[in-house]
Amino acid sequence: MTVRRRVVIHVGQTKAGSTSLQNYLEAERDMLLQRGWVFPRSILGRHNPFDKKRTPGHLPLLTRLSTQDTAEFEAELAAAPEASVILSVENLFSDQPDKALERLGTFFNDWDVEILAVLRPQLDWLWSRYVENILSGFRCSTERFETYARKALDNGTLDYGRRIAHVQRLLGARKASAIQLSDEKGPLVARFLDFLGIPDIDETEAEKAHDNRRGRAAFLIEAKRRLNTLTKELSVIQRLELEHKLRQRAAEMAAEPGFVGASPLTTHFPFSNSDLEALQSRNDALFASGVLDSRLTLGRRDYLDETPPLEIAAATRRLFCDGVTMAAALAADSSEPDRFENSLLHLSSDVIAELSSVLERHQYSLHLDALETATLAACGDGHLATLLLPPCPLTYGVSAQWDRTETASPLVTLPVDIDHIDDMQACLTRFGLPRPGVIVFGSKISDTVKSSVMRQIQPPEAVFLDDSGDFFFNDPLPKYRALSVGGCLFLSRGLADGEYGAPDSSATSECDKGEYQSNA
Repeated sequence: MTVRRRVVIHVGQTKAGSTSLQNYLEAERDMLLQRGWVFPRSILGRHNPFDKKRTPGHLPLLTRLSTQDTAEFEAELAAAPEASVILSVENLFSDQPDKALERLGTFFNDWDVEILAVLRPQLDWLWSRYVENILSGFRCSTERFETYARKALDNGTLDYGRRIAHVQRLLGARKASAIQLSDEKGPLVARFLDFLGIPDIDETEAEKAHDNRRGRAAFLIEAKRRLNTLTKELSVIQRLELEHKLRQRAAEMAAEPGFVGASPLTTHFPFSNSDLEALQSRNDALFASGVLDSRLTLGRRDYLDETPPLEIAAATRRLFCDGVTMAAALAADSSEPDRFENSLLHLSSDVIAELSSVLERHQYSLHLDALETATLAACGDGHLATLLLPPCPLTYGVSAQWDRTETASPLVTLPVDIDHIDDMQACLTRFGLPRPGVIVFGSKISDTVKSSVMRQIQPPEAVFLDDSGDFFFNDPLPKYRALSVGGCLFLSRGLADGEYGAPDSSATSECDKGEYQSNA
């Protein structure tokens, strides 16, 4: 009878000590080999140049299996033919498609396969994974917590017993086991090695290992969530750099004397009592079956933040503005400027800063074929941004996309033939929209439309993208002051200080990029 070679696959879950395990196992690779175990190095990923400790483990193996590029991995296994193998692919638990798991199972078809899951209480895991989805430069999610949590419940991710059975079947594993992330029996790494039957480990080193714990303050999370709506055109490396810089900036802010707003994220789980009772019952069944080594609770049912909401909002706005400036600088240095053609990031940092100041002064804004500024407006608090786009299939796609995006403030997208609107105010009234405090004209809007809309609406402020002032000088408007910044024109009416819509009197006087006064 042929004895099949053993492989133990750590299948996750994510945010449950995987970084600790993977870094420890790599560091102790020689010790493991002496005890009859191979922890493969040829397929261990290190994809974040800004944080060398972060690793997806052996996730690259799934890509190599899909491209049939496994020669190096197979050679590493063949170099120690008597040893058992440890693989750590934390994303197998819930993130990978069934086809990827089936390919892995096929590769190890002639092996004795076991799977081991490290589990975290569902509510604790949800909170931690949500934060990672927002902050990580790899994922850049824009969802609110309640949306993410409900999806996780509905798609079965939180039913640990069902997930383990599903993964076991796809991988063709003979045995499935699970241990908890935190347990009074000892540190995770020590318990993991004990499961493998590896004795005489250096427990001091094992106890030093800890999971990937980093800044998770509420203002950082919400600022990054809003930024994610504006930075999708950045490359993965640029997004990782932005994540790194934003974390550093948040830490600097939190260290300032008297800073308020660095409390943890406030979460509200959108689950009923029956939902929670059902999850706990399934956890208990998993323990009773012998798969899980100890009883698992659901974790904390609330993460409440005692910091006043206004303090959180102020810190969020400040970090968000800093983040937009960082993102614009990354885009400006990009070797692929065409990526940002329809994005806010094709504008200079100076223009974005001036735009942010203008939008913050008004509750309602109207954007004519200017998606880049409408998205910026929707990232602010207490705002209503209306975006008019020419009617075409692309417009309907954009509208559907932004209907699904959970922005801080509403963004209303409407297909309108802008070039043939005789009465813009009547158009807004027909859609039940308020009179805007600021109008932003996209670069494709004709001078005729600009003149007509400005004279009809007479907004307190207006912005003309990619217009250095020709329109204003060819058709001067009474009572407006003009400021040119980075090839864009900003107009403001001379309102009294404190009057609604009045621009900050320092905005133009402190700017040395050029100021023009209408002669009308």
